Amino acid sequence: MSAERIALMLQKAMGLDRASVGSGIILSAIRKRMRATGVTDEERFLALLQESADEMKAMIEEVVVPETWFFRNEAAFRLMVKHLSGKWRSAHPDRIHRLLSMPCSSGEEPYSMAMALLDAGFRADGFQIDAIDISNQNLEKARKAVYGKGSFRGGDLEFRRRYFNMTEAGYRLHSQVRSSVRFHQVNILDHSQVNRLGSYDIIFCRNLLIYFNQDDRDRTAGVLSKMLNQDGLLFVGHAETGLMWKQHFAAVSHSMAFAYRSLGRDESASPVSSEKARSRTGLAPKSTLPQLDSILSRSRKKTVKPIKVVSERNIDSVKVAQEKRPSLEEASRLADQGRLDEARQQCEGYLKTQSGSAQAWFLMGLILDTQGEKERAKDGFRKALYLDPNHYEALVHLALLLDQGGELKAAEQLRARMQRLKGRQRAQS
Repeated sequence: MSAERIALMLQKAMGLDRASVGSGIILSAIRKRMRATGVTDEERFLALLQESADEMKAMIEEVVVPETWFFRNEAAFRLMVKHLSGKWRSAHPDRIHRLLSMPCSSGEEPYSMAMALLDAGFRADGFQIDAIDISNQNLEKARKAVYGKGSFRGGDLEFRRRYFNMTEAGYRLHSQVRSSVRFHQVNILDHSQVNRLGSYDIIFCRNLLIYFNQDDRDRTAGVLSKMLNQDGLLFVGHAETGLMWKQHFAAVSHSMAFAYRSLGRDESASPVSSEKARSRTGLAPKSTLPQLDSILSRSRKKTVKPIKVVSERNIDSVKVAQEKRPSLEEASRLADQGRLDEARQQCEGYLKTQSGSAQAWFLMGLILDTQGEKERAKDGFRKALYLDPNHYEALVHLALLLDQGGELKAAEQLRARMQRLKGRQRAQS
């Protein structure tokens, strides 16, 4: 009973939804804080939490488990740079770009934003990045800007050579990048704190909404809508696209970036076309191959018959068949836009011929999880792990679902696998 009341206190304090984070994480945090304080009775520990603001802060620190690395989901950073480098920059030549990372965790995300802009030729005094988090422990680490090998993942680590110095404590970030980011301890649910921050051209709010209950999600949506400038972009996590609010935002068509823009004053809440989204964000349309019709029209002008005639109807039918062929990229794009039923159809079609794709099963798991089909989502993540035992994000999401379902031992085993995998990655770096 005390654990349930503590969970409610955490929900009120930081918006944490026990059903989303899993009871195992909360129970583990309670046990750690009880050991740290020497309290052996849950009722007494509950009373301590109610009386001591410092102990509540310490409890929050235990629950907030940062899992991040530099340039996590690179597509988001590419779109951010493309947006600010395009029509937006022409329309605002003298404006200092304002960017926000929330929650910023231990600093990898906002520092990635800064490095991406510097690499694109932006001057350090031409942009300002605010980074907020509820955890003072996270913020202290972010300000120190010294990172271990676990913060560097993927094959391309050239940025580490350019922007970090190796020290005995770890990789220390250059002062040029550190000075581009200002860190603040802010609770997103405290609107008086948030309102003082102002508005932004770019907001990264990834993997926060999934831990909120529905009321806090709705309130946060209203806050984000006010904070995002009319021509700005909001980036969310891939598991959060189904949570976006059509009365506030419209999806931007860019595969795997999971980006949204504010609805214009003259727009209704109905879905918008990708072309309209691109025109409003200043993004150029995707490049296309030469049109088949023009190729055919040129071929019709020829008077010499080919040895083997292929009819235009057959060519057109092949083209249509290719266009209709299920694609993982299309499934990701549709999921990005919150069109989950269509994304699911694409994924199911793709898996009929590519059943050995771990990424496809992972994406199917994400879609099913967002649609509330938790058991089938687990199956998707398990199949992804069967095909690729080192699929880190499948491990993360499956462990979370197991926690939510009360399968605490199985979830703990998966977290142990995650730790072993991170250890191997560090050793190989």
